[in-house]
Parts: sequence; structure tokens; C-alpha cells
Amino acid sequence: MAPSIFVLLVLVATIALLMTDKIPIGVIGLLIPVALVLFGILEPKTAFLVLGDPLMLLVACAFVFGGAFFKVGLAQIIGDSVQVFADRFGKGSEAFIIVLAMTVTIVMSSVLPNLGVVAVLLPVFLSISKTTGIAAGRLLLPVAYASSVGGLITLIGSPNNLIGRGALEAAGAGTFGFFEFGWVGIPLSILCTLYLATIGRRWLPAQTLVTAAVGIPAKASVNISAGAGSSGIGYSTDDSALLAASRGEDTPATATPAVPRWHQILTLCMFGAFVLGILLEKQTGINAYIIGIIAIAVLVATRALPEKTALSSISWSTLFFVGGILVLAGTIVSTGASQLIVDVLVKMLGGSPNPYVLIGGMFLISLIMTQFMSNTAAAGILAPIAISLATGIGGDPRALVMAVVLGASCAFLTAIATPPNIMVAEPGNIKFVDWIRSGLPLSVMAFVVCMVIVPLVWPVYA
Repeated sequence: MAPSIFVLLVLVATIALLMTDKIPIGVIGLLIPVALVLFGILEPKTAFLVLGDPLMLLVACAFVFGGAFFKVGLAQIIGDSVQVFADRFGKGSEAFIIVLAMTVTIVMSSVLPNLGVVAVLLPVFLSISKTTGIAAGRLLLPVAYASSVGGLITLIGSPNNLIGRGALEAAGAGTFGFFEFGWVGIPLSILCTLYLATIGRRWLPAQTLVTAAVGIPAKASVNISAGAGSSGIGYSTDDSALLAASRGEDTPATATPAVPRWHQILTLCMFGAFVLGILLEKQTGINAYIIGIIAIAVLVATRALPEKTALSSISWSTLFFVGGILVLAGTIVSTGASQLIVDVLVKMLGGSPNPYVLIGGMFLISLIMTQFMSNTAAAGILAPIAISLATGIGGDPRALVMAVVLGASCAFLTAIATPPNIMVAEPGNIKFVDWIRSGLPLSVMAFVVCMVIVPLVWPVYA
């Protein structure tokens, strides 16, 4: 059997395993190179070299900085400030509080792991729900949605963005800049916020879980650790206060040890250096991950960030899966499997397919897949296929990859689409029909943004 057929079989098996949701995505990622070695597609000594790929190191740095923000209390400071602001200026206005909740979540999620952001803000908005009488679900559902669209604003906002850029660079098909995702992320964030604060409020959950706001801790410690799901970020079972609050249990406030102010200032400075390293990578000729590693080394050396915290901040499951997908993407191209896929798709679409059909098709496939599997997995599988399809018809792969990334970030329709959705579902008493009623209009908005902006910014046929 031809090597390309074996590679396609591995691709199909990967999709099947992801859809069953029985095996962690990290294990699936490790099984991919193992299968390719057993099939004789790769040599054992080269199968795992991708674990040292610059993209892998960049993803790891992003995870560590996310953990650092929570460890030194910067994220908690933001959460406390939100509550003070809402109490002072909200005056019980539901629309105002929804706009505030979504704006803060979007801004934080643009540079921090979305599950960590929701974990910090969950007790804040449960408390606001209790004091204002607004049903918890009417605040938590917008927060969950905001955590997804906020990740579309910067390169490090979501692993999906890094996967898209990594797939492009691996194929020599271009790249995405740090703020380039903002072309779609910012308009979509604004539209979603305005919609849910106005017309969409009628579709937000009306029911209240009575016990959801009882005994909410003033501060809940958040542990950014290797977790499952789309974001790759989880919270450990040690976070009893947070877990109890999310379940509506009566729990005393968690004591949070004081963090030296200089730890927070140093963390901000090192994170700024990391962001600048990404922005000026081409100008300086220094890989961004080098700057990131140096900055993290400074935090660890000064004990602003304990070594154990830095290591536990990395979502190894996501990292291994990204590595496995990069290996699979490379073999899809090198064995000619990509050409087989492209030939079938081109025959179906015609010799020079309409760019709107291509962009819309990739977006919809990605959006549907991400409702039932990890959105990191959806982006990882579809990105190399989108690149092969675009190059096969002589088009710009960036347009189709952006459509894939955008679709994978639209985790609007089910509670299982992304971990933040799961986190808010119970305390907000959010039912299946609530996800559909509120999520469908947002999905339509995302489709419109995709069809209008993507062809303008990244034309398929230049």
C-alpha cells in the first residue's frame, strides 16, 4: 500500500479517536508519530524532532506567562476591580453589567488562557448576580462566549491561532502577525457584545439556580495546569473554593498569601518583553521563543515564579497534540496524501473554485467540528488540509487557514464545545436550548464577519 494511503488512514483514525472523546488529546498526539514509525513512514530518530520546533516552544512560553499572571495575583486584581466598578457604576443595569463582563473577559482572554480567565471571573459575577438579582446564567453565558472570541484578537490568545501560524510556516506558505487575528477578532467581539447586551438579552437564560450565589469566596485560587479540552488549560482539584463556588456550595473565603508588588511589576515587564519579541521578530532576527525563555528564566531566577508553577502551567496535553499534528501535517505533504485530498476537493468544486465557497466551506466545517471535539483538534486537523487545498488551486492559504481558526473559535452551540462553557453551565443553570438560542445568532455573525473580512484582508486569488 502506498505511503500516502497509510498517512490518510492515520488521519482518519485521529479524527475518529477525537470524536469518541475517550482518549486524551495528548495521548492521541503522541500516538500519531508512533503510528507513522510503525507504518514505516518516518524514521524513529526523526519522528519526535518536532517537539523542539519553535512553535512548540512559543506555545509553552505562552502557557507559562498565563500561569505567572495568576500566580502573582494580576488576574485576581483585575477581577476585584471589575466587582468594585460594577458595584459603583452598574446600578443594577443588566445591559451595563453584560457589556462590562464581556469587555473584561475579551481583553483578558486576548492574552491569557480562556479557562483561567473564566475561573477568576466566575465568583465575581456570581456575587454580582446575588447582589443585583440578575439570573447567574444571564451573566455567565456572555462571559463564556467572550472568552472564545477574545482569544481571536492576538496570536497568543488561543492555541488555535498558534496552530494556524505554525502550519503556514511549516508549509512555507506565509505567516500571521501578532495582531493580525484582530482583523476578525475585534469586529466579532464588538458585534457579540452589542448583540448580547441588547437584542440577544431576550434569549439569555431566564431561570436562576438559587444556590449558585451562596457562599461565594471573596478570592478563589486558580491553578493553571495541564488540563483537557480545547484550551488545554485546566484547574486542579486543589482549587476547592473555586470548584465549590461553581457548584453553588457554601464555602468560606480562601486565604491568599500576599504577593510582593515587585513580583507583579517584573511579571508585567517580562511579559511585555515577550510580546515585543513576537512583534519585532523579523526586525531583530531573534526568534520570539528565545526572548520568552529568557524572560521566564528571569522570573524563575528571581523567584517571582516558582519553577514548579512554571512547569505545571504548561498544558502538556495540548503541547503533545500540537506536536503530533505538526508531524502528521508534514507527512501529509511529503507523501503526496495532500495532493490526493486536493484532487478530490478540486473535482468537487471545479477547476477555479469561488473563493467565497472555499472560505465559507472551511469555516462551516471547522465550526461544526468544534462543537463536538476540542477546538484545538479541529484547527490542527483542518489547517494542513486548508493549506493543501489553497496551494493546489494556486490560492493564498492564509485565507482558508484564517477561516479554519475563526470557525474553531466559535464554540457557541454546546456546553461541551470548550472548557469555559462546561465551567459556567452548572452555576448558571444553562440548558441545551440556551446554547442554541444564543449561540446560533453569534455563529451567523461570525460567518458574516468571515465572509466579509477574510476575502478583503487575505484574498484567495491575489
